[in-house]
Amino acid sequence: MLRSLLVSLWIVSATLGATYLGATMQGAKPASEAPQPAKAAPIKLKAMTVPVVQGGAVQGFVLTQVTVAAKPDLLKNLPQPPELLLNDEVFKTIYGEEQIDFKRMEKMDLAKLSKKICDNINKRAGAPVAEEVFIQELHFMNKHDASAEGQKPKH
Repeated sequence: MLRSLLVSLWIVSATLGATYLGATMQGAKPASEAPQPAKAAPIKLKAMTVPVVQGGAVQGFVLTQVTVAAKPDLLKNLPQPPELLLNDEVFKTIYGEEQIDFKRMEKMDLAKLSKKICDNINKRAGAPVAEEVFIQELHFMNKHDASAEGQKPKH
């Protein structure tokens, strides 16, 4: 009888020990599963029309569609709505870009333009909010084409 009691105590203690060990091992995360910073989420901005002003006159318009990969945790800390800041910086960067002659638009370094937009967003936000800028569309329409487009008869 004493032997049966000792075997029963040994089985119970082994079961409790295995359960405790399993619970602690399950709660511990390996170094590879340590919490990582939030991944950037794509924010698709509304299509925008940016006027091109040269020589004191509007020469045409740049039609663009941009998506910004931004960190959601940092976007929450901005003093203004994220879309407002992102749209404003895209507009200001394209509008103020002196090096691009949109009237004689040839192949241009879009990676450079994307990086400049990204840098301007991060500078204004005061934190590395934007990781990457994707230019989905970039068209130039000169002033004469735009005015002729508005005069077409509608069917």
